[in-house]
Amino acid sequence: MASMGRCKYYQVCEIEDANLPDNDLCILHSPDPHKSHASFTKALENHRGREHGLVNFGRIVFPYHMDFNQVQFNQNADFSRPKFSKDVNFNGATFSKGAMFTLSEFSDDADFQQTTFAESAWFNKAVFRGITSFWDSNFSRAHFMGTKFQGNTQFCASNFSGIARFGQAEFRAETDFSDATFAEIVFFPNLIFSEPVLFERTKFLNGVIFNNVIFKKKGDFSNALFRAECEFLSVDFAGDAIFTGAHFLGRAIFAGENGEAVFLGTPALKELCRPKSH
Repeated sequence: MASMGRCKYYQVCEIEDANLPDNDLCILHSPDPHKSHASFTKALENHRGREHGLVNFGRIVFPYHMDFNQVQFNQNADFSRPKFSKDVNFNGATFSKGAMFTLSEFSDDADFQQTTFAESAWFNKAVFRGITSFWDSNFSRAHFMGTKFQGNTQFCASNFSGIARFGQAEFRAETDFSDATFAEIVFFPNLIFSEPVLFERTKFLNGVIFNNVIFKKKGDFSNALFRAECEFLSVDFAGDAIFTGAHFLGRAIFAGENGEAVFLGTPALKELCRPKSH
């Protein structure tokens, strides 16, 4: 009897096949863009039926449109290192436990509108090449450290109830955080907004840190609310900096390189940066 070959990532897929050499790649993990849709779908269904307290999609290569619309993930969901070759839809999905998207690759549009992340959501070093939407989504603790957003990105009206981290992220197209709410402190250190970024009517309720940030184009904070201390340290507003109607209820610190004041000699902006009363 021929020995059963195991997929290189057997710990994820648990696929054994007599026709598969040991350490070769199964239908789920194969990068072949022309792999059988029917075979892939059947293998994926079988894989999901073997969940052991963890939804594990690690390193799976999805060559077709994937629809996770309204799916309820009741276990920890591991989507680390997969490749989505086409668009993917997570609209209205609920992650009741942790959601791990570390080092994920989204080659086309990624839609996470009205998605709920009840516990930590990890998107560290993920790459989004198409349009990315987290419109009206709910996050507990959000981690986007080193994430690359290469297409237009939307976090409009999203709710962040816990700490949010965007350190060293890359925003290479227009980015929109308008009407988002950050209930806890949010970190935006060491990053570049290459195109316009909108924080119109955004609520920063417990502090925000923009340290070592470059705004190459327009940075629009119109009517934003800074309820606690905010820091813009070593920032460079290379484009328009718009704070019309913004409210600063705590201490606001603006400083350029080497501690030099930002907006120096601009009376309107100096006045704007003073804390305002309720």
